[in-house]
Amino acid sequence: MTRLQIHTRIDEWLLIAVMVTLPWSLRINAFLLGLWFLNWLIEGQWRNKFSNPPGLFRMASWAFFLLLALRCLGEADPALAFKVTERKAAFLLIPLLSMGSRNRKESANKNAALYFNLSMILFFTYCLSEAISELWISGDSSVFFYHRLVAPLDQHAVYISALCLLNLITVRRYVPGKVWLFLHLIFFVFLLLLSSKLMMALYGLYTLYQLLAYMGKGSLRRVYLWIPVAVTLLVLTIPNPLRTRYLDISPERLQYITQEHIGQEVYLDGLSLRLLQLRFAAEILNDEQAWLYGVGQLNTQQLLDESYRSVDLYTPDSPEDNGYLGYNFHNQFAESIVQGGIPVFLALCLVFAGLMRKAVKDKNRDLLFTSLLFVLFCLTESVFERQLGVVSFLVFSYVNRQSGDIIQYVNQTKETSS
Repeated sequence: MTRLQIHTRIDEWLLIAVMVTLPWSLRINAFLLGLWFLNWLIEGQWRNKFSNPPGLFRMASWAFFLLLALRCLGEADPALAFKVTERKAAFLLIPLLSMGSRNRKESANKNAALYFNLSMILFFTYCLSEAISELWISGDSSVFFYHRLVAPLDQHAVYISALCLLNLITVRRYVPGKVWLFLHLIFFVFLLLLSSKLMMALYGLYTLYQLLAYMGKGSLRRVYLWIPVAVTLLVLTIPNPLRTRYLDISPERLQYITQEHIGQEVYLDGLSLRLLQLRFAAEILNDEQAWLYGVGQLNTQQLLDESYRSVDLYTPDSPEDNGYLGYNFHNQFAESIVQGGIPVFLALCLVFAGLMRKAVKDKNRDLLFTSLLFVLFCLTESVFERQLGVVSFLVFSYVNRQSGDIIQYVNQTKETSS
């Protein structure tokens, strides 16, 4: 085995390790990502990768990170500000790693997808066993739902829901149709328990697409896909935690979005809170005259907390309960423009534009689904303020993007030979 083959094999196993550890431990995941980059540097093949200009996705990813890093120089404590920016370092590293992806066989992506699928099943098995144990002690069935289900591993229910969908999208091309349909039902149960409104809606759209794709391919496959549709309709009609979360949205609360005084006793649902936060983002940028450069990453949360206080939202600021204090914008686009101004906002938009452009050009549906999932996710959460969100987006974009490259290359080879 040559030196290049050894590094390529290590690269393949480190990709698997990075994906497998995503739901389990972010510290281990960050360590493995560092090893992956170190192996890439030692391999030395990267010197040949810069002979061709990088695409829009790579350049936008680098710009997004570097603009935020440069913005740290203008903050009161640049070193502390850069510690916040470090969460997004994967925007610099993983696009560099992807420049060496031609050395990897498609079988490596298959192994990564299958091992990740197994990791997610084991993850939920562990969480369910912990929930059963807690139910036995306390008798509280809410331990099976939303954040409490994934609390034993200190995870966030919405981000884990995104990993469920990403798993279904990625593993689909590597397993037989009937196996994938069975996995589809398993992860549907997980998504129900995690109770994320956005991810359930995206799951419904993805299932609808698959129903249309399976038209004329046998009644059994369609039956498998109609099961989650029927169960979802049933869940929305009988009392249960997921139905309660959907009913929590009230159009009457939208009146608070424009009010100058809201009051400590007012409860805001997810939609009204997010719209109010968009208003605060515009007000902060106007008041600070910061549309071009932003207010910096250290000041963003502080100014947002001041906005909560300005309308007298529930902000007790006690050790036991901070109320709305500490809530970020729940919108990555708003978060980015407040942190770094219009240049950072445009860089983020170009990241998604470059990815979707690649997906459309290569007719890569899995990459397109991944891109759209994260665009919508970023409209409801500050996804890239968490390491899990950053690495999940880049790793799955990397795997699905590279698979599209290889599949297209193989198809072109077949057409030429024939």
